[in-house]
Amino acid sequence: MDNFKKFLVPIDGSAASERAAQKAAEFAKATGAHLHLLYAAELKNGPIPQHFIEKKDLPEDVIKALTETGNEILQRIYNKLPKEIQEKTSCQVEVDIPKKIILSVSRQLPADLIIMGTRGLNPAQAIIVGSVSQTMIEHANCPVMMVR
Repeated sequence: MDNFKKFLVPIDGSAASERAAQKAAEFAKATGAHLHLLYAAELKNGPIPQHFIEKKDLPEDVIKALTETGNEILQRIYNKLPKEIQEKTSCQVEVDIPKKIILSVSRQLPADLIIMGTRGLNPAQAIIVGSVSQTMIEHANCPVMMVR
């Protein structure tokens, strides 16, 4: 695990993503790795999960509200991390399709490992268009660890 220096931890506010953050903190403590907590706001334009919209189609006040929610969720999780891990943790909020954001950020960092929860906030969407975790396993540029 010496080669793992930067962990990307996608957060959606679910209990599974919070458990993933705690597990990532344990591994970061053992390896000295940096944590990057990422909140990717989900965009839909209706009750049917496959109807996604793009950020460019949203009014600024909606983007601002989604960003504020993301910052609150990340702050709550950040505050639960041990102090020595907080010092090596960065947080980022993005508003767009989560699968797209996570893949993009994992390449930009670049992440050595993605640590994420197995179940997010939208199980109905997973049935219709596939889960975010499955997409990461298939397309990420680095190993992916799932936390139940």
